[in-house]
Amino acid sequence: MLRAVPEEGLVARPEILRDPLLSFSCPGWPRRVFFPAVFPLPPPPPPTSPRRAAARCSRAVVRWPSGSPAPRKKVLVEVVRFTQKNGLKGSGGAWKDFLDKNDKKYGASVSDPQKRTRDVLLAFLQTFSKDFQKYFGKLVKRHKERSAFQQHMKQFPDKVSPEQKLVELTVEHPEYRKNYNFPSYQEGWKVLRIRGASDLMSSSAMLAIDCEMVLCHDGTEAVVRVCVVDNNLEVKLDMLINPSKAIADYRTHITAVSKKDLDGVTTSLADVQKSLKKMLGKGYILIGHSVYRDLCALKIDYSQVIDTAHIFKYANLPTTTSPSLNNLCKVAESDALKLLAHRIPVYLPSRELCKIFSGNARIDDKIDARIRGGFYSTFISFNDRDEVEKAFEELDGQVNKDSSGRLQKQVLLKHDNGDVAIFYVRKMVYGSRLNQSEDPKKRPRPTEDGDLKQENSDRDQPKKKRKSKKHVNKAE
Repeated sequence: MLRAVPEEGLVARPEILRDPLLSFSCPGWPRRVFFPAVFPLPPPPPPTSPRRAAARCSRAVVRWPSGSPAPRKKVLVEVVRFTQKNGLKGSGGAWKDFLDKNDKKYGASVSDPQKRTRDVLLAFLQTFSKDFQKYFGKLVKRHKERSAFQQHMKQFPDKVSPEQKLVELTVEHPEYRKNYNFPSYQEGWKVLRIRGASDLMSSSAMLAIDCEMVLCHDGTEAVVRVCVVDNNLEVKLDMLINPSKAIADYRTHITAVSKKDLDGVTTSLADVQKSLKKMLGKGYILIGHSVYRDLCALKIDYSQVIDTAHIFKYANLPTTTSPSLNNLCKVAESDALKLLAHRIPVYLPSRELCKIFSGNARIDDKIDARIRGGFYSTFISFNDRDEVEKAFEELDGQVNKDSSGRLQKQVLLKHDNGDVAIFYVRKMVYGSRLNQSEDPKKRPRPTEDGDLKQENSDRDQPKKKRKSKKHVNKAE
């Protein structure tokens, strides 16, 4: 039992008796009464009986530090989880420190905010400074706005624009909470509010955003260019930014920004934030692929977004696996005349790939940017679609699908020195069918990196595999 005398101006609230996790006793009050929290309320006169004390305090209204009524428990749970994710500490330490200090029975063993009472959550949040509490108030207001909008959607589903449905699809993704809980309490961040529920329902105007990042000498990344385009493909913003840091790598092959481009640039990140705040204040929906990365680089907290990495998913992979932008983009006609060879061992020269392809195959020699560890990838180009189909069909290997659904084959190629290289050749387009002669039950499972995993469809399959390996060894 934790025994303590409340400070002057503070009073323990004994009206909530349902959570025995925090205990508190004080002269003048019942000896065995549990108090879940301490709040800055005027101290009442000493009660004459426990029943009167409980009745008096039960009529008290719990209030948020700003003076407005405290939010619902569900919202407080989200705010406390936000402090956990970002490692925030109040005057009594972090969330678990607060529990260890005030709960002598369970301590931090029951640390899930959902399992604590509303008053305990509120008591913890009140240990933070006024600046933090002001920020928490913004989070609460955003939760209320989001809840009001979702309720409005349920009442008037026919009035919701298709774009807003995609916003909700983004919010419902299991990775949304982790990716979009920005540390916007830090200096330099801007928290942008969304419009009312009725305005959002019909909102369909969109802005696509993309940022270019450079590597600085201190090991951090800084944004040097931001471009914004509306859904009519009209450029709304295209600005170069002075990062105010020494740049170690301009990454020109990716950013198209060089040292010369930034000479004389005085635009700061704050200037860009001001322009975007004015633009997004009109109710635009921000769209992009993993757009939380761009928002984090710009230090802007904005929740009205469509994230293309969250609204699409692979058919045979967990929902937490996000598809790449390359897999989502429409294939250009020029790409339809190519095959992609990937996971090629670096010891195998690209010129030797021509040995396995028929027709007028041409190998792309620009592979430096596509080297990953001990492997690289390259494109094999042909004159027309018929040559592509013929070259792929004549490859000696079993057909399977990659994680995005495109056909690929595992290929073995004997190097001049006698080594056998194993890599994969994949089509650039969708829609082709597997060979009808193949038994679909024996096709390998699709994997993200193209590694083949043989599916054991019956008990005889392992025996066939062992027999096949012996046959290969004898042949060698």
